[in-house]
Amino acid sequence: MPPFFLSEIFMAIAKSIITRAKTILQDTSAAGTRWPNSELQGWLNDAQKEVVLYRPDANTVNEEFTPTANASKQTIPSSGLRLIEVVRNTAATSDKSATRMIERSIMDDQVPYWHATTASVNIEHWVYDERDPKNFYVYPNPSSATRIEIVYSTVPAEIDIVNIDETWKTAANTTHIGLDDIYVNAILDFMLYRAYSKDAEYAGNAGQAQAHMIAFANALNVKTNADSSSASLRVSQGVN
Repeated sequence: MPPFFLSEIFMAIAKSIITRAKTILQDTSAAGTRWPNSELQGWLNDAQKEVVLYRPDANTVNEEFTPTANASKQTIPSSGLRLIEVVRNTAATSDKSATRMIERSIMDDQVPYWHATTASVNIEHWVYDERDPKNFYVYPNPSSATRIEIVYSTVPAEIDIVNIDETWKTAANTTHIGLDDIYVNAILDFMLYRAYSKDAEYAGNAGQAQAHMIAFANALNVKTNADSSSASLRVSQGVN
């Protein structure tokens, strides 16, 4: 696979990634012949979602969160995919202490009625189950003044280059992808996997599609392995 130029990696412009895919596919007409630009753009969007599916940390939000008062169960914002971490108390009247993740079984054993505690501005512990990725529990119950800092993953914004098939050669579009530049090669491999899968009945294309899918998975594996020491990535081990 031809390497990216440094400027392309640094800028991570969506149009440059689509152009690279067109070059590899040898479909360099303005609008695309076998693989229209609009299809490649759609696969780029799919690729970003696929990356976040396996690597929730690839697109995160770190923000102050106002929990529902007098309730142990909390839900991340509607734009979120899954919780990654509850960091600390941030309310002006709080002690600004860190919060700690704890197993639900420990809470159930040690504080059986922990879901009915007196409300406090300070959260001490949080409970999370990966099987219920958008919800988590806190102890003690928060008061109306409680604020906490949370980290959660979200889906990148859709790339939508206006009139992409008609204005490819002339349009100057600097729309950036929604993920960090380190995921550019994985995104490209997923796009090529989809492109070759479209023509899998032709000799060699099924193999090409499989090779790019393996490269995509390996790229995420490499980064997962490199980050395996980070406790915050405990939810990202879906790629093995």
